[in-house]
Amino acid sequence: MASTNFIDQSTPIVSTWLNDVNTVTYTTVPANTSAISTEVTNRTNADTTIVNNLAASTGSSLVGQIATGAGATARTVQSKLRDTISVKDFGAVGDGVTNDAAAIQNAINAAATTSGIVIFPAGTYLINTAISLVGKYVSIIGAGQTNTIIKANASLTSVFDINETSDVVISPFVIQDLKIDGNNTTTNGINVRYRHQSVVRNVYIVNCTNGMTEKDTWINYRENVRINSCSIAFNLVGSNHNSHWNRCTATGFTTYGIKVQSLGTAADGNLALLFSACDVEFGTGGGVYFDGSSATFNTCYLGETVSSAIFTMVSGIVLINGGYFLFGYTGSSTGFVLTGGSIEYRSGIIASQGTALGGLCSSTNGKIAFTQCNLNQITGGTQVSTGDILNNGPVATVFASRYGKNYTTATYNANATITTTTPANPIGKTLTVSSVTGASPAIVGFSIPLINTSEWQPNGKMYFVVVYSSNKAFQAKLSNGVWGTAPERTLGTLPSTSGVISTYLKMDQTFNTNAYTTLEIYSDSPAATDTFTLYNVYLADQAFINTGANLTNLYKC
Repeated sequence: MASTNFIDQSTPIVSTWLNDVNTVTYTTVPANTSAISTEVTNRTNADTTIVNNLAASTGSSLVGQIATGAGATARTVQSKLRDTISVKDFGAVGDGVTNDAAAIQNAINAAATTSGIVIFPAGTYLINTAISLVGKYVSIIGAGQTNTIIKANASLTSVFDINETSDVVISPFVIQDLKIDGNNTTTNGINVRYRHQSVVRNVYIVNCTNGMTEKDTWINYRENVRINSCSIAFNLVGSNHNSHWNRCTATGFTTYGIKVQSLGTAADGNLALLFSACDVEFGTGGGVYFDGSSATFNTCYLGETVSSAIFTMVSGIVLINGGYFLFGYTGSSTGFVLTGGSIEYRSGIIASQGTALGGLCSSTNGKIAFTQCNLNQITGGTQVSTGDILNNGPVATVFASRYGKNYTTATYNANATITTTTPANPIGKTLTVSSVTGASPAIVGFSIPLINTSEWQPNGKMYFVVVYSSNKAFQAKLSNGVWGTAPERTLGTLPSTSGVISTYLKMDQTFNTNAYTTLEIYSDSPAATDTFTLYNVYLADQAFINTGANLTNLYKC
């Protein structure tokens, strides 16, 4: 340890003592201590100034830093910290009591012209006005869906308002890692129009009329967005296209889980939409409503405990690949309700939650085809679906003519008279009973010779579909001649449809068609004015259905 003896009062020695005050020992105290006192005071004042400067709002500009790695450039800590903005930099509290709307908006406004990134630390941020991202291309980043909560504290049109009034081609934004609570006072959790290349990721939205409303947007990405307890979870209106929803979930919806509706605002409507590994389940409303141009659903999970129609198709073309589809949770949980457009379902698993196969589809105009699907539903009970539901699929061998116009109408005896007419759809044929007389039972109906019987797989399962309308139940049989010539085999009973076009589905019979020559569809208890119109018949075998316990194909062959 250094030791210094003071022999005079020269400045160098005083300075040496001050600079090495912790290691100095002395034997002679200088006679004049005023210089030392002054120097100590000056140095103390200087230290206080430094501390005050560092504690000031600009203090971080006085501290340098440099990143590790070759080529790194020195920066101040202030410059480093300003790479992002926190809402707490602008006074947001996040205590679930304070109104943080103004502070949040100020942070976003600042970020829009500086860093472009706004951080929401953990907390509950109450707002009484919408957070506007209109004209602001920023990234909003929270601390996680359970940690950062933005909650409406007033009646709001939106929590996040991103509803532009004109289109901007390059207009991205990011919202991620937070929860949006509309508090049952808010119309939209996130409301977007005319914004593109945007990302919403790891966001949980609850208690809004619409979880997310998107209009006239494209090339967007939504990942791990869960929407619960909203009337409509994902609401797509106007013209949206080329956007992707990945691993998103809709639950607790009261109207629809996903609603796609063009509203006539643009010619292309909603097209090229992609939903991957999405869940639509546990809702009291309908699952998916599609009134657009085109969409694909890949490996989605649709319909569990959904109380209304699982998939309502109004217009456009939809492809469903893989996934799991459930229907029949309630009497209103029809699997597919088709009023227009067409659906192809490939390589998925379809299961009933209690309803028979007749609850799988209904149609007033649209069509659906199932290809290589595992139709793992019960086959008992009602086998009739309202409408001509099936679309055309791959060609398969059939064993009877496919069009009703080719069938012969006749009576078994003279106890009934009939008239035959052509319905509005000329592929069909209508039989009407004019009168019934006499005591002997009358039989009226359609018949046609079987074809391709040498190609029937022995003991193969039957695939039998009839598109018809009637006000009377008719029987379907195979026989060795017209009107029950032995041997004969009942295929099933086609119930009355009250004049509504319907589709009868039957595939739980196993037999050898080689024993039969004729297909008959008839009534043995006709009454005057009874009518039956036959449109389509599809009779195929195991080769169409495929091997295994369950039906795998369902379409017009």
